[in-house]
Formats: sequence, structure tokens, C-alpha cells
Amino acid sequence: MSNALKSLIASGTKLWLDSIDPQLVQENRALGATGATSNPVIVSDLIKTGRFDSDLEHYLDQGLDDDEIAWRVTDQLVTSAQHVFQDVWQE
Repeated sequence: MSNALKSLIASGTKLWLDSIDPQLVQENRALGATGATSNPVIVSDLIKTGRFDSDLEHYLDQGLDDDEIAWRVTDQLVTSAQHVFQDVWQE
């Protein structure tokens, strides 16, 4: 962790990640992030990476429509991030 980041956190600033990308959530939690944000654009950009294609195929096979799939993927990503940051909220 950089000295600037250590100083920022030591001053009481809460570092939040503007993403719920599971990989970035893990990496930034290790750096001291205390939360993550999301919005439809973030979820859309994550879907466009192709990393969630198998999940999308699974939901399509279940007959879900686009809205239902979007909510399922969003719930999946948010829940994953919640688990990573759960210890912060239990302090």
C-alpha cells in the first residue's frame, strides 16, 4: 500500500471502490477499501467483458427475460461484494 493511501486511511477517510467487479473488490479490500458502489452502467460494463457469459446462458436457458437477467446478475455481483465487505460492517 502506498504511503499516500495509508495516510488517507489513517486520517479517517473511508475508501470506496466505484465498481462491484469481483476481482477489483478483492484487490481493493486488501488495500483498505471499506465498500463498493454500483449502478446499471457498471453492471453493463461487467457483462460486456464476457466473464459472465455462462451465467447469462444459464438464465436464458431458464427462460428469463432481459430485465430478470439484469437483476439476477446485479444481485449476484452485489451479494458477492457484500460478503467481501461484511467484516467492515460488523466492526
